[in-house]
Amino acid sequence: MEPLLSTAAVTLRRFGHADLSAIRQTLLDVHADAYADDMTEFDERFPWFVDHWGSNPGFACAIGYDDGKPVGFAYGAPANPGRE
Repeated sequence: MEPLLSTAAVTLRRFGHADLSAIRQTLLDVHADAYADDMTEFDERFPWFVDHWGSNPGFACAIGYDDGKPVGFAYGAPANPGRE
């Protein structure tokens, strides 16, 4: 996949709903690494959130890579009317 944005330090790549199975573990690993020293109940339930939002056909995700290693991400999806 072509980079969405590339700088000297970080390359961003965009993914969608169809890519979730390929990127799910990356999201979980980056999240666990970021919160390793301060895990909360939310962090323990994070896989549910990834699956919940990732099941939405409008799901979109950008993952930042530094020298090929994932270092961060942002994701989201449209909310259902009257919810969330």
